[in-house]
Amino acid sequence: MKLLICIAKATERNIATVNAAARRFSSLGYECLADEENRHFFNETQTLVKFLDSIEAEKECDLFVAVGGDGTMLLNSKRAIENDKPIFGINSGHKSKRKILLCK
Repeated sequence: MKLLICIAKATERNIATVNAAARRFSSLGYECLADEENRHFFNETQTLVKFLDSIEAEKECDLFVAVGGDGTMLLNSKRAIENDKPIFGINSGHKSKRKILLCK
């Protein structure tokens, strides 16, 4: 399964969460994808993630993984709907304890 890990804001918590997610998903055998424009967020895990043009990544993935807050989830829900893909959300907001949301 190919997971497109999406991040919108460069907060310290979001960056830590995307790197933790990439490590964990990779260790479970999932292929991690990310938009090329977000390469700099994956400072610890660039070797574990395949970076693609955003349109190519959207087509190639099986599941969107949105890391951030409500805005990131809403933005990437639109992308997921347009590509008829499910989305998995990890809320790494300032009041969160990394809550998880999965929807289709």
